[in-house]
Amino acid sequence: MSYTQLPVALVTDDRLSYRAKGLIGEIASYAAEPEGTMPPLTDLGSDGRTAIARALDELERFGYLTREQTRRANGQMGGTVYRLAWGPVVVQGAAETHLSTAGRAYAMQPDGSEAVKIGCTNDLAARLRVVQTSHPATVRVIWQANGGRALEDYLHRVFAPYRLNGEWFDFTGRDAVGLISAAADEWAVNRE
Repeated sequence: MSYTQLPVALVTDDRLSYRAKGLIGEIASYAAEPEGTMPPLTDLGSDGRTAIARALDELERFGYLTREQTRRANGQMGGTVYRLAWGPVVVQGAAETHLSTAGRAYAMQPDGSEAVKIGCTNDLAARLRVVQTSHPATVRVIWQANGGRALEDYLHRVFAPYRLNGEWFDFTGRDAVGLISAAADEWAVNRE
């Protein structure tokens, strides 16, 4: 019998759903296998595409893995490369149907509040409408930039000490736009 080891910090991280913890365990179990031998994630269990996509988004958001979509020489989509955060663990799976896209990172803030939501979307106007439905105060986009999920994840790590819950951060007494802009600039420079 073989075993897969996971960091205790991941297993005990209460920000993650049990689904996300199980999914990363499944991915990690293929680390010793030849590249491309992990089947599409939708073939590995009973969860559907949407549930798997949400679990992968969770794992990326909290810095436990990154994904990279590969292309074959003929330009068709190839497998997804998963890089696990706890070491030089790289798993390349067979072609998947869920694709990660660039999108825009954003910061939104309800009027009269010091709380700021830092997220990522492909459709900022639609995302604002969704966020607005859960707030009695007017919510405004106070900052946005290209960089998608990678920039969002970076900002979540930088501002982790300010985290209120999920994607909401407390910027009381701080210049949220200035701090977020500076962090995004630093991220951009480090990616060059």
